[in-house]
Amino acid sequence: MKTLKTAAAITALPFLFASSLASAAQEGDNYVGVQQGIFAYEESGVDTLHPTAVIGRLGRYGNEEIALEARFGMGLTEDDTNISGVDVDLELDRIFGVYGVGHIPFGEAFSVYALAGFTAVKVTATGSYMGNSMSFSDDDNGFSFGLGAQLNLGKTLSIHGEYINYLDGDFYDLEAISGGVTFAF
Repeated sequence: MKTLKTAAAITALPFLFASSLASAAQEGDNYVGVQQGIFAYEESGVDTLHPTAVIGRLGRYGNEEIALEARFGMGLTEDDTNISGVDVDLELDRIFGVYGVGHIPFGEAFSVYALAGFTAVKVTATGSYMGNSMSFSDDDNGFSFGLGAQLNLGKTLSIHGEYINYLDGDFYDLEAISGGVTFAF
């Protein structure tokens, strides 16, 4: 990861129309979800790369506004660039994190949230030149933070969109914009 650079990613989330309002989260509620993220890997002197990943979420509300959440994801697509004549592909192999999530509800159907926690990431960069290739994998971890919004579509179903700064390294940044669905139980 120390050879490529992370930048901001932009994705569009579909607009979904809610026909019924949902009840707000309650203390002890559990939830599970899935989301797709478009990542941005930015490093000085290198084009921004945008691999994608699917991420699973598992969380529990301690009260109506605060949850503890774990996430695990793996890459869906890689992105590539050319550095001084060498074709380089970047793939997000896996991502794991634990976060505290604080919601500010606006009625029963909508909330905004902030999250902060710890993320561990593994990426693989593969360089190809004149028919020869070489791969390099790197693991990194650090503090993460982000903002999001959640729209409740029913008592147990919600959709969300978010921005997260996963890693702010010495030589690179890794950020993502994601959207997905969550089920409470």
